[in-house]
Amino acid sequence: MTRYISSPDNLKLMMNMLKEKSRNIQFEAFHVFKVFVANPNKPKPILDILGNIDHIYLTIHMSNHNEMTIVRNQDKLVDFLTKFHEDRSEDEQFNDEKAYLIKQIKELTKGSSAIGTSSDEQQPGTSASMGNV
Repeated sequence: MTRYISSPDNLKLMMNMLKEKSRNIQFEAFHVFKVFVANPNKPKPILDILGNIDHIYLTIHMSNHNEMTIVRNQDKLVDFLTKFHEDRSEDEQFNDEKAYLIKQIKELTKGSSAIGTSSDEQQPGTSASMGNV
């Protein structure tokens, strides 16, 4: 699992799956995406995608073509997650997890240079699990 959540390509795949037409696929992708965000030992490429300023991010447009766009993912992710499956207001666990992800993404740039370590340098006793959230 650590190797999977250390791959920028896997993160990009999950981010694109969050925007799939199927709400079921979106919801399942959310559960994988949250492991990337909750990982306390995010490698720099993952931090770059989630929070750092200006970089390339694959955006899928409704017209069925891919376009490379320079964006600030942190702001876009917060906006996207805030609106993501808003109709699940009765799902307390989902809303708690969503709020946790938004908080974690907002805090990325505050200490992103100190947070990132390679997957080989994982701190003992840490895990990518979100615990009770």
